[in-house]
Amino acid sequence: MKYNSVQHRTLLTVLCTLVWCVIGIHTAQAAIIEVLPETQYELGWVPYRSINGGYTRISPSCHLCGDGSMGFWLPEGNSQAEYVFGSGKDKNFTNLGKLDEFTSLSFYWFRASTFTADNSHIPNIKFYVYDPDTGLEHLFIRAHEYNEGANEDVGFNKWYQQTVTVDDNWFQPYLTAKDLRDLDDWGLSSNAYIYALGISAGPEDGGNWGGTYLGWVDLVSLNFQNQETIWNFNFTTGNGNCFSDPIPEPATISLLALGLTGLAYRLRKRH
Repeated sequence: MKYNSVQHRTLLTVLCTLVWCVIGIHTAQAAIIEVLPETQYELGWVPYRSINGGYTRISPSCHLCGDGSMGFWLPEGNSQAEYVFGSGKDKNFTNLGKLDEFTSLSFYWFRASTFTADNSHIPNIKFYVYDPDTGLEHLFIRAHEYNEGANEDVGFNKWYQQTVTVDDNWFQPYLTAKDLRDLDDWGLSSNAYIYALGISAGPEDGGNWGGTYLGWVDLVSLNFQNQETIWNFNFTTGNGNCFSDPIPEPATISLLALGLTGLAYRLRKRH
């Protein structure tokens, strides 16, 4: 079958439109939110807990992009500090997303090497969950030392990305015995939902981190089915939203471009 030049241009236009529609669908789902010291409470981020001198705040001392990040300082091995997003403080049970629709959470972390905490520790992820079918609240904690291993040394003095999934080892701190399970294995109903997200530094199991700790967290991404939210922490506004323009995955663009190039070549050969 032969195509004239008008048909060639029309076909290529349709294909290009479809390609950019696919790319748009891929990137349009992420909501990117800048969190500043003066807007954090309004946006739902709260410095929630400080134990034995630990504290956390949005700090300009270290930043992945922009001019700030979420900083954590622990002066002792049993110190704790936590930032919470959602309704962890007032218990009004804001629905961040259903537990069985959670897919992943990622964040970037930086740990200073000049402090003495054990080398296996990075910030913990905490899900505050409410199950309306039972009327019970649950707290699930994902700690690095119960997933990658207590004897694995983490990196220092650079930014690393950590991804957390439903298949990781999660525990509930109020149980008498340590029980590590996937989130799916805790037996909650399909209506259970996450009402608050916690990011903490310090021992969550009654243990001890073994010394002082200084670290930072930035670009937190919470992902549910068909929904992604990214928080970028800055000290002052307008200082570098890393994602001001959605950028599709390079591999996806390359494959699509190669496919279009090959198709155009075949059409020219036929013509």
